[in-house]
Amino acid sequence: MVTSLIAPDVPGIQVDTVTMEAVLTGRSFILRWRELNDAGQWLQGWR
Repeated sequence: MVTSLIAPDVPGIQVDTVTMEAVLTGRSFILRWRELNDAGQWLQGWR
């Protein structure tokens, strides 16, 4: 699940990075939200 959006340092630039947290383990990591569309980087669901 996405737990936070990381705002860029420069105003007016779109958010590019999010913090994700694993529901079962609570492990969190930072990635670019566009990587969520890349099946090589991220698989949605219980796989």
